[in-house]
Amino acid sequence: MPIDVALVECDYYHLLHGDAAAVQAFSGEYMTNYRWAEGTAGFLYEKYAHESVRA
Repeated sequence: MPIDVALVECDYYHLLHGDAAAVQAFSGEYMTNYRWAEGTAGFLYEKYAHESVRA
């Protein structure tokens, strides 16, 4: 059974949907204690880190 993301308050989901506040708040770090998250961290950094620096 999948999770209903509409019922979950999650900064990651907000970031993926381009929420301006989430983009502004993104510091370039994502789950730094988990090696398996490095791919997602790289994707998020490439896509959003430069936007939060500009704002």
